[in-house]
Amino acid sequence: MLLAPDGGKSLDNLGSIIGLEKLDLPQGYTKDEMQRLLEERPTEFEAYAIRDTEITARYVERIQQECRDLGLTRNYRPITVGGLALRILTTRPQEDGLSYDAIMGVERSSRPAGPRRSNATRSYANGIADRHEDLAVKCYHGGRNECFLFGAYDEVFTDYDLEGAYSTALAAVIEPDFDNLIETTDPSDFTLDRMGYAHARWKFPDTTQFPCLFVKDVDDHGLIYVLEGEGYVTSPEIDLARRMGADIEIVSGVVVPPKHEGVRPFLGISQWVNEQRRKYDKTNRPFENAFYKLIGNNIYGKVAQGLKDKSRVFDTRTGNTRQLERSAITDAYAAAYVTGPVRATTSEILSLLPDDVLVGNTITDGVCTTANDEQVAKAIQGPQCQFFAGLREMITGSKNIIEKKGTSNGMVFMRTRMHASIEPEGKPILAKVNMPMGHLSSEAGEALSDEEKNKILIETFVGREWDKVWKTRSLNTARKLWDTEGDLLSEEKVQYVGMDYDMKRRPEDPEEDDIGEYTDRPHLRFKTRPHRTYPEYQKARKVLAEISPGLAAIIQPHCHSRASTHRCPV
Repeated sequence: MLLAPDGGKSLDNLGSIIGLEKLDLPQGYTKDEMQRLLEERPTEFEAYAIRDTEITARYVERIQQECRDLGLTRNYRPITVGGLALRILTTRPQEDGLSYDAIMGVERSSRPAGPRRSNATRSYANGIADRHEDLAVKCYHGGRNECFLFGAYDEVFTDYDLEGAYSTALAAVIEPDFDNLIETTDPSDFTLDRMGYAHARWKFPDTTQFPCLFVKDVDDHGLIYVLEGEGYVTSPEIDLARRMGADIEIVSGVVVPPKHEGVRPFLGISQWVNEQRRKYDKTNRPFENAFYKLIGNNIYGKVAQGLKDKSRVFDTRTGNTRQLERSAITDAYAAAYVTGPVRATTSEILSLLPDDVLVGNTITDGVCTTANDEQVAKAIQGPQCQFFAGLREMITGSKNIIEKKGTSNGMVFMRTRMHASIEPEGKPILAKVNMPMGHLSSEAGEALSDEEKNKILIETFVGREWDKVWKTRSLNTARKLWDTEGDLLSEEKVQYVGMDYDMKRRPEDPEEDDIGEYTDRPHLRFKTRPHRTYPEYQKARKVLAEISPGLAAIIQPHCHSRASTHRCPV
């Protein structure tokens, strides 16, 4: 599983990748009845069990073969994809007589960790860079994830994604010149092409629909984009905010200029991954394509590993939970800066779309909107998008930055990272955070199709009660295996599913509308606008969270059927 593609960790998917299909259980048997299958049909049980083992063995064998073909140590056996990606990245600069640490201005030392052990530590050779690392860590955030509409809309929506978002943004990192680091409070010093980090205050014009600066929520609900606030942001976002008319005050900030003719430490690996994936197309060489995609996707994760104190892992050697350690290529300045261009590029697209189009949501590097291809093409002509296009050209030879992921003649938007298609053109546009469906199967006993998952999500949404829960199955945690000395089996879990709006923006203009064939009664829908301040968001969230069960049961039917004639908390 630790060497499998994201979204493809089942034996079904691994078997497809290596051309060795997993066998189906005989009719009338399920995975939780394997003892009965063994007793009643031992020959078929044996074939089924051996095929599962063969898929696993042959997949690992292919991974090892690829490692040998790449010139890695003959007996090298990667445990995780991240470890493999790290090994490849750190060996490539050495071919040119350079080390990753030397490029990034880092030096290593060791400190005692016991009678016979020592731990290697990495720190910046420049003391000023070391001193300001904490600011860079505070500027390290995830992607922009927001839901701008709630309920059903029957317009034609298209899901547009940035191509290779984080692997592309990594190419923007240039060998830092820490000796000439600038401590500055001048907003004009924070340009989109420079590694800059700031504690800033801002105020956008009242008419701004999609502000590009945010406050990190103290309750871990993500980034809250507000018209007026204070937070830790990067130079591309400051640059965009100024072009959007915001007043910016830099409380404290640093800009790290690149060295003259400095090396781009991640450009080579991004180019190499792209070349390999073009050489091994997804249809004819699925294993190789998935293998190199895995490497590319895991480089950024290793650069950012261990930066946040809240990253905890279970240590199977001691039985304790500990903070996730930094990797051999963790770099606060690089990791924080890379997130900036991704958020800023998405934000610039939002800001340049026509006012008369609807935008349903944004998920990290994607925008779901009613804008057509021509309107999106105009929206990607801004400075930030063109900077991103220049990076794509260095990697792929093409300036194209947008990929169409799907189109639907109607969408249902629920909350951040949760939406479904009403009449998709082909594969549905679907996101279902907190509602995994991998354990479900169709009437024929097969894994659910995306269309079936889409239908279940909408039906659950329109028929929900305020306290809706979702039953799922997941593998036992490492902690439970340790405590019980048990096997790696799945168990049923029940969790609360929040399908109502999360208040990351301020609802307005509530109205009623049908959701096609899914319900015979109208359902609430509304548009949103940004909160003015973070405390305003906190107040809305607090009201939502503190509604008692009894009051919620009274309000809920009205929210769903009488939206135009009442005034509930939304």
